[in-house]
Amino acid sequence: MWKTVELANVCDLITCGVAKRPDYVETGIPFLSAKNVKKQKVIWDDYKHITLEAHRALTKHNKPEIGDVLYTRVGSFGEAAIVDKDVEFSIFVSLTLIKPKPILLNKFLIYYLNSPMGKSLAKKGVSSSGVGNLNVGVVRKFPIPLPPLAEQQRIVAKLDAAFAEIDTLAKAKRNKHASLQRISTKRLSVLVNELLVKCIKKPLSEVSVKITKGSSPKWQGVNYVDEPGILFVTSENVGSNILRMEKIKYVEEKFNEKDSKSILQRGDVLTNIVGASIGRTAVFDLEGSVSANINQAVCLIRTDTNVLQPRFLSTLMNSEKFLDALHDGETSMARANISLGFVASLEIPLPSLSEQASFLEKCDTISAAFLASSEIVKQQIELSEKLKSAILAQELQSEAA
Repeated sequence: MWKTVELANVCDLITCGVAKRPDYVETGIPFLSAKNVKKQKVIWDDYKHITLEAHRALTKHNKPEIGDVLYTRVGSFGEAAIVDKDVEFSIFVSLTLIKPKPILLNKFLIYYLNSPMGKSLAKKGVSSSGVGNLNVGVVRKFPIPLPPLAEQQRIVAKLDAAFAEIDTLAKAKRNKHASLQRISTKRLSVLVNELLVKCIKKPLSEVSVKITKGSSPKWQGVNYVDEPGILFVTSENVGSNILRMEKIKYVEEKFNEKDSKSILQRGDVLTNIVGASIGRTAVFDLEGSVSANINQAVCLIRTDTNVLQPRFLSTLMNSEKFLDALHDGETSMARANISLGFVASLEIPLPSLSEQASFLEKCDTISAAFLASSEIVKQQIELSEKLKSAILAQELQSEAA
């Protein structure tokens, strides 16, 4: 049976990063936070930079090094990863830096911290006020089983092999799904190209009753509020042929008075005209009498439904042909964007309404297979994570009790 010790007794250092936010610079030393540690990996992108002088001051007594363990302590607390690059970097207060003694393998430690037992310790130890905060003092007192080094090495090797096999199976599912996505995209392109060849085309402005965009609440002197209020749709909410309403914002009702031109109606087509998601398009189809508006990154297109069905236009806009056309219209300012004038000038093929319906049926058939594959991949990923947790629990609990 393994002995159990407090984590502080088998580590040379357990401390958190700097609490005071330093001054950021455009280029310099990486400054990592909790968002840079996920699924047992350090994510070496999407971070701020600080000066070399600031970095040296911050790491004078606790410099992160390759082989150290980073452990999230704020927000998404309880995620551990090994520093796998020999680079200079500093950490924010949302991360805990752990330097294990030679008697504790860093890989054994992260497997333990990421196991159901480790997650349970983190959950019990986090403060419940506001955003979850896992105090460093609590982490230092974590009980951890300490097998002999040879046994730690055996366990790590066994877990590495098991996890590699699970990841290989999951990767095969994702690759198959990606292949199906390419096939689906190509089949849709063929359908769109057929329409472009055989149908008359008109500028979007000639088959729409309105093409406009919203504005910023700040510009209008309007505040964000909790529900109820005006549903405020941003580019984040506009997916490819689907509204993504996981994250919802509301603004004061006076926003509709100040920017009445962009009040949404059911059936409006929304397309993103700013940033990386340019061209992503969906129909505003929420049920009920929802009062909603949009920001300046979203273009509202209200079609003349006598000649152009909203879902037909949305499907066209999400095709490769039209996405390429939209990106060709980007202007290179501080952030990529396209003008309302450019959107209005897009040449839209106009089959009859019955032919539009037939086109959509074919597209639905194509997307049904892709959606089924998406669900299988989602289930495979969930199963993989559950299987990893079960293996960790079985292997680490067997002799720890």
